[in-house]
This record gives sequence, structure tokens and C-alpha cells, in this order.
Amino acid sequence: MDQGNAPDWIETALADGVPGVATVVNHSIVWQYLSNVDRARFDRVMAMAGEAATYNKPLARLRSQPADNVAEVRLQLWTGSNDRLLADPASMRNRCAVARTRELEIADCGIGS
Repeated sequence: MDQGNAPDWIETALADGVPGVATVVNHSIVWQYLSNVDRARFDRVMAMAGEAATYNKPLARLRSQPADNVAEVRLQLWTGSNDRLLADPASMRNRCAVARTRELEIADCGIGS
């Protein structure tokens, strides 16, 4: 396990993509613990890595972060993809939410309330 500052870590981790392999950055319920400066830097690092992504070295950012009293799941794919809401907060209470895009299928089957 690595320990360190999130923007420093992600900058190092994304320094080189591997041809033929998709890199997925996943973070869950962490954003509120980062300072505004660290959030902005993390976003800049992701944007720069996204600009360098290619069809042969794609990049995705999958995140589950608080939205009011629940969490929402978002996916951003590079190159050129807009941020996508995969699961609205209400669906987080369901037993299984499946999100499909042209490029990727993600299933999140947790225990519902």
C-alpha cells in the first residue's frame, strides 16, 4: 500500500500509460477529505493525462462521491468524453445498478437498504 498526497500519487501513477491497456482511476468517498488546492491539482493532473490518452492507451476516471446524503457514481472516459452520471443517488439504494456505455459496462451490486 502506498501512502501520500493524492495529487502527487496520481501524477506519478499516470506518468506512463501502457499500450493496449486501459488505465482506470477509481476513487470513492475521498473528495471531501482533500483540500481545495489538492482537488484542483488532482483534476489538472487527470486533465493532462486525459489529453495524452489515445485509443491504444485509454484513460477512465470512475468515482463515487457524496451528493447530499447519498453517493453518486460518475464516469469520465478520454479522449473527448464528457463526465457521465452512471447512477443517480436514488439508484444507490437498489440491489444492483448496471450502467452501460458504448465503451464500458460496469455493474455495482451492493446490498440495498
